[in-house]
Amino acid sequence: MKIDPYLRGTALYMAPETVANHVQEPPSDIWALGCVVLEMLTGKPAWDLKPHLTTKEILRKIGDGYELPKIPSQISKDAKDFLKRCFVANPMFRFTAEMLLDEPFVSGVDLDGVEFEETLDAESVEWTVTLCEIDGDEFSDPLVYERVELHIR
Repeated sequence: MKIDPYLRGTALYMAPETVANHVQEPPSDIWALGCVVLEMLTGKPAWDLKPHLTTKEILRKIGDGYELPKIPSQISKDAKDFLKRCFVANPMFRFTAEMLLDEPFVSGVDLDGVEFEETLDAESVEWTVTLCEIDGDEFSDPLVYERVELHIR
C-alpha cells in the first residue's frame, strides 16, 4: 500500500473509503463522528492499536475495510446503536447526520428547559486564520494547514 501524498486528515478518524479510494464525502464525516463519540465515551481511540504500528499500517487496517472499530459492551444500548450506524463499512448504507439526529442517543438530550434564542451577528464574531506548519511523517512533506479561531464578543 502506497500512501497518497495528497491524503489529508487524521488517520485514526478516516473512513475506509477515504483511505482506500480517496473519497471524502458526508458519509466519511459520519464515520469520523463515530470515532470521536467512541473516544469521548471510552477515553481511548476507536482503533485498538499497538504502539509500534506505523501510519502506513494503521491506514492499511482501516482501508482494508474488513474490521470495524470495536464497540464496548459497557456503554448504553442507545450509544451502541448510534455507533453501529456510524460504523457501517459501505458508505451508501451509513446513516446521514439527519438520520442520526433522530437516534435516542442524541434526540433524548434534556437541556433542562433551556432555550437558545441568542443568535450571533457579524459584528460580534471575529475570525483569526493562521497558517501553521507541522512536521510531516515519513510519508509526506511538512503539512501546512489553517488554524481558525473564533472569538465571540
